Amino acid sequence: MLTRPADQMPLVDVVGLFDQIAPGRQCLLGRPVCSDAHACDAHASWKDVSERVAHFFRETTVGDLLGETPAARRKRARA
Repeated sequence: MLTRPADQMPLVDVVGLFDQIAPGRQCLLGRPVCSDAHACDAHASWKDVSERVAHFFRETTVGDLLGETPAARRKRARA
């Protein structure tokens, strides 16, 4: 059972219980300091990928994965 409607629960709230989906990135090569100013060899490529992954988890809801929209939920409630 969910604590709120599936379309109001971003995946980051679920996945974040088991894995870190943080706004900041960790260096793909494990360097303690990796930034635009002090970039590792993978920094530019990893920055783009990690930002897209974080965006997916923040913007996608459990309802999106279930194909559940508010309208579909209302329709099922009326049935």
